[in-house]
Amino acid sequence: MRPTPISRRGFLASSAALLPLVGCSSGTKVVEEVVPKAPVPDVLGVNLYTVREQLKENPQVVLKAIADIGYKTVEMTRAQLPTLLPICKDLGLTAPAAHFEYALLTNEWANYGGSPPRKGYNLTAALAEAKKAGIEYVVIPSIAEKERGGMGMFIRVAQQLNKAGDQAAKMGLKIAYHNHSFEFRKYGQFTGFEILLNNLEHEKASIELDPFWAMIGNQDPIPLFRKYARHIRLVHLKDMRVNTNPSFTENVPPEAFQPLGKGIINVAQVMQNASTAGVVHYFVEQDHTAGDPIEALKQSYTYLQKMKAAPEPPS
Repeated sequence: MRPTPISRRGFLASSAALLPLVGCSSGTKVVEEVVPKAPVPDVLGVNLYTVREQLKENPQVVLKAIADIGYKTVEMTRAQLPTLLPICKDLGLTAPAAHFEYALLTNEWANYGGSPPRKGYNLTAALAEAKKAGIEYVVIPSIAEKERGGMGMFIRVAQQLNKAGDQAAKMGLKIAYHNHSFEFRKYGQFTGFEILLNNLEHEKASIELDPFWAMIGNQDPIPLFRKYARHIRLVHLKDMRVNTNPSFTENVPPEAFQPLGKGIINVAQVMQNASTAGVVHYFVEQDHTAGDPIEALKQSYTYLQKMKAAPEPPS
């Protein structure tokens, strides 16, 4: 049986409502975008996966363009820290979070490049690297497909994150985990995400919630903010094209990824519930763009600023 595509009926997007207005000439209508009011923080960031190809050509130009848009923070990978962090500092961009390999929690590098970045590199070394770089959150971005399993895997990952969180706390750092869609596959009565979170101690490890990937896993992200408010401290922001098929893998068509306000995700509800949950870092990310990713980041930033400036709804 083919999966039912995700549509506006399933996940209604009030974030891009259109209001027809009568124009000056008879029979002419002008369509104006109405952006709903929602809390938007003054500090917004970009996950640099969005511009991964452009960074290979000219990182100075790319990062300056991000700063010129108005973004204040970035989230990069461990491997990018040595080269990109100095440029970011010169441009006034800070990096409160960075993505580090799951292999740091297992010492098994077969699915993460085959070997550690250097001899003896382990979690202790990674935390020291993050501390020196000024990173606050060491985020595990995903788990290699070959290492994904059933209920036992999610319990084990939670235990690994809890242990890593204890170690990180001694250095003034924090550990977090970023979801994709495979976590929302059901094992009996519970999804993998529920199993993970039920075993994750919020004082020791946090969640970087990606609502797009939750929806790809057929999960409405809004209840997650409410149910796991104590865990969710970071969020990725992107939009989704209508009629995207759900999947428990990352095999998603590139056109599924859209700038904020151009798809079916209820961005206003995401921002409202993220704020209520106590999210501290917001990163706009678009895994794939049809055109210039800098332009896509600008569209998303502009949309969030319109949301911030929108009038309060009538009581």
